[in-house]
Formats: sequence, C-alpha cells, structure tokens
Amino acid sequence: MIAVIAALFVLNASYPGYLNPDSVNQLTQIITGKFNDWQSPFSTLAWAALDTIIPGPFGFVILVNMLVWGSIAILTYLFSRRIGAWSLLFLAIPFLPGAFNLLGNVHKDVLLAGWLLSASVFGYMAHQDGVSKRKIIVYQVISNLLLTAAFLTRLNAVFAILPLMLYVNHGLGWRRNILLGLLLLLMMPVLHGALLKLTQAETLQPGDSIKTFHLLGLSYVEGNNLFPGKWSDEQSLKIVEACYTPVQWDTAAFWGKCGFIHEELRRQKIWGSDRLTHKWIKEILRNPAGFFTVMSATFHKSLYDPNSRSMFYKPGKNKLFDWEVKTDPPGITTKLVQYYVTSSLNDRLGRPIVFAIAAIIGLGLLTCFRGVIDEHELFAIAVMCSGLINLLSYLFVTVSAEYRYFYWSGFSIYIGFAIAVISIVSKKDDRQGYLFSYGMKLSVFALIGIAVGLVAAAERLPAIKRQVSVTPIDTKPVTVKNIGRASTPNWMGHRIDGVVSNHNWNIDRDGFYNGTISNGVLRATVPTHGLAIETEFRTGREMGRVLVE
Repeated sequence: MIAVIAALFVLNASYPGYLNPDSVNQLTQIITGKFNDWQSPFSTLAWAALDTIIPGPFGFVILVNMLVWGSIAILTYLFSRRIGAWSLLFLAIPFLPGAFNLLGNVHKDVLLAGWLLSASVFGYMAHQDGVSKRKIIVYQVISNLLLTAAFLTRLNAVFAILPLMLYVNHGLGWRRNILLGLLLLLMMPVLHGALLKLTQAETLQPGDSIKTFHLLGLSYVEGNNLFPGKWSDEQSLKIVEACYTPVQWDTAAFWGKCGFIHEELRRQKIWGSDRLTHKWIKEILRNPAGFFTVMSATFHKSLYDPNSRSMFYKPGKNKLFDWEVKTDPPGITTKLVQYYVTSSLNDRLGRPIVFAIAAIIGLGLLTCFRGVIDEHELFAIAVMCSGLINLLSYLFVTVSAEYRYFYWSGFSIYIGFAIAVISIVSKKDDRQGYLFSYGMKLSVFALIGIAVGLVAAAERLPAIKRQVSVTPIDTKPVTVKNIGRASTPNWMGHRIDGVVSNHNWNIDRDGFYNGTISNGVLRATVPTHGLAIETEFRTGREMGRVLVE
C-alpha cells in the first residue's frame, strides 16, 4: 500500500511526464511513424504501444513507476520474513538522493533502471527457499526477458547486465549458466537488428558520436586535427582550439557550436564508414595516455558534477503535440518534488561519486567479513557489481557527462549497500549458504581495486588560467553577455565562465554585465584548458566600443 501511495504521489507530481529533447524526438517518431536508430527502437515501440492506450508521455511514466515501485514492494515483502518491520526501510530507497530525480521523466535511461531493477528482483525471487521448480523457471524466464529488454533499451547496458545474468541463472550450474549467458548475448544484438528492419528505421549511426568525441579530444590533446578527410586550415584550427569540451560531444553535432564537424563528416561520406572507425582505433592505440586524459576529464565531471541532475524541462512548442507538466503555477506535489530534487541535500549527496564509494564499501564489507554467503548477500553482491560496472563503463563508452547514465547505478548500489549493512549487523558467519570461493572473492576484490584506481585517477583538465579585461573606450553603454571558453555549450548558460574581480559594473536580471567608461575595467579570470576564449557583447548603434585584452 505504501508503494502504491508513493507511486501515485510521483505520478500526480509529474503528470503528464517531463519531456526532453530525446523523448520529444521519440514521440515525434511515434506520431509520424518515421523511425531512426538514434533512439532505441525497442523503447520507442514500447512507448508507441502504451500511447495507443494512454496518449502522450504519461503511459511511459506509469510503466517506469510500476517497474520501480512494484520491484521495491516485492523486495520489501521478501525481506520482511527476515528482518520484520525493518524491511519497510526499502520503500525509502527511491526517495534517496539521486534515486528520486528522474522518476517523473520520460527517458530510456529511466526505463532502463526499471527493467534492470525488475529483472534483479525476479531473479531474487527464483532463489528463495521453498519456491517450486515451476515457479523458479517462470521467474528466471521473466528475469532474462527483462534483461533482454534492458539491452534493447540501451545497447551499452550490456556491461551492467553481465553480473545480473550470472546471478539470475546461477542455479543452473556454472557451465549451463555461462552457456545460456553466451546464447542470450548473441541473441540480443540479433533482436536489435530485427527491430531496426521491422521499423524501417533510418540509419543515423549514433555510435559514431562516440568516435567523434574521442577524436575531438585527442585532437585537443595533440594540437592537431586528427579527423580523416579534407579540412580547411580554419576548420582544423577551430577543431583544435574551440570545439572540444569534456562536458559532452554535442559541440561537434550539427546542432552545436562546431556543427561543421558533423556536417563535413557526412558530406565527405566519412560518418558511418570504416574510414572513421579505423582512424578512431588507430589514434587511440597510438596515444592511449592522451585518450585517458580526455576521457578521465569527462569521467571526473560525471562523478562530481554531472550534467542535468534534474530534468524539469519545458519541451517548447510543437506542432504535433502539446504535453507539458503544469508549473505556472505548479501543483502542491509538483512543487514538493521540484523543491526536494533541487535541494542542496539531494543535489550534493545524489552524485555518482557517492554511489561509487557506497559500492566499494558495501562490496568490501561482504568480501572481507564473509566466508560463507547466503542468497541475500549474493543478490547484494550482484546488484552492486552491476551498478559499479555500469558506472565505470562510462569512463570510456560515453559522449557526455550526463547524470542519467548513472541512474541505474544509484538504485542498484543503494539496494545492495542496504542489504550488506543489514547482513553484517544482524548475522554471524556460522550458517549454511554458498561458499564464498577464492575465485569469487578475487573477482570482487579486482573490481573494487579497479574502481578505486579509476575513481582516484579521474581528474580535471589543467586549468591554464587567462585573464580577460574589457575596457569601455567611449561614453556609450557596454553590455557583456559572455566571457568564457569558446567550446562551452550554450545551454550551460554561463555569463562569465570564471571568476570576476572586484568591479563597478551593474548586473541585470539576465546576468549580463553593464557599464560605461565611468565604470572602469571589467576583469575575469577564465580557466581555458588551453582553448580559445570567446567574448560576446550586445550590439547596436546605441552601444559603445570596447578594448578586449
């Protein structure tokens, strides 16, 4: 009942669901019937099926909350037989920092968390004492189907799927377990390809965004344009000095500041070709240290300051549909949700670095203090390994420092950590269970070691600070709209991308700096990372002239 009330609260607060550019694109595909492979065809088809019952995004949000709250309710019930009323604390997990952020959002990464959470819980049900063989088979089949749905929703979720697959099917014996796992892993991409053909999806080659992001970063590191093809000197200089940012690849996309990169790769028929792939592999192998430098910078931002931790976006006007959460004025539940998600407590603690630390501690507790593990602890190890592996995979397989990539990691690690603490506090290591073999311990210790090493090695790019001075040179007013790195995405909304020294300029409600010759010099210290600096001013006959140094 508590889970039902919590789900209804979320649904009421987020009706009809928060859309974003990706989900707007998917909904457009559903309405027009014209699909492409930039978004998951499986999640688009699943949403299309829901759309026939509940038009718009609300059906998607209902599905996600059914998966999440239903799984949490089952987990709470199963643990009530072990720890009694204390199991109700599991119902608080979706409200923990970071976990609550996206429950009202329409996005494949939120659906992915729902599939994986449900798959984990059905696998857990299959291994409970007293379950009949028929039910075990049913639960395992459902769990494997949900894992397949997760892969089809996001292909690179395969890293998170592996430990869950091994856990779900471990009752088959290790040989059959591995054989079934290999069979499923071979089948999943075949199903994805079949869905692309079924939907006649336009081929946009989204995987090439990863190659583009990597080559752009390496071009920055080496000070040389590494993209294949023919480029003018001006384009090459811009690629090296004004296009790379560890924030995301979007700067190089056709909608970004350096959209010419995407356009030229397409025009020269390099996008989607083996030529781009071979160049990408060649440059990474030639300079692995440089590759690690740029990806480590994105990973650092992902861990400590990821993009879009809350996604209360307004989709904007659209000729095909008009679905938007009412925020003018917002309802009471909407206001409460937005207040909590954007609060300092939730924002500071709900970050991937916290998930990583919790996983390392939780796995360490079970590995160090258990020689024999029961089914609950094996489940905890599986979900924490899944969340941690998912988190670490985004060191290399990523195009952006987006929070949503780590949404499953938050849920899985919170659940596993809670079970680990319950186990250590409530039980002695003198019961029947599974022998915590040296091989398993070694594998978990290796994952912990890799996690500690990669998290510790993640660091920002060198700041390379430069001072920019803006001096009005006549009596007309001057408005400074932006001073910062040329590659900083427009959506970040920075006015001054750095620190402004003491000044006498006025700041208007848009965050712009306004002054005249009487206000003196405006100075800003900008961490450029060695990239070009961009200044932007309001223009017009009534505006004054400035000296920029």
